[in-house]
Amino acid sequence: MTTSDLAIIILYISLHFLISAVFAVMLIVFP
Repeated sequence: MTTSDLAIIILYISLHFLISAVFAVMLIVFP
């Protein structure tokens, strides 16, 4: 595994977490 692969994985996980957080907030604000 190269450094760029690790960076891509971290970016993907961060993006997924961000989308999940936004989706959760939308469910709370707009039930």
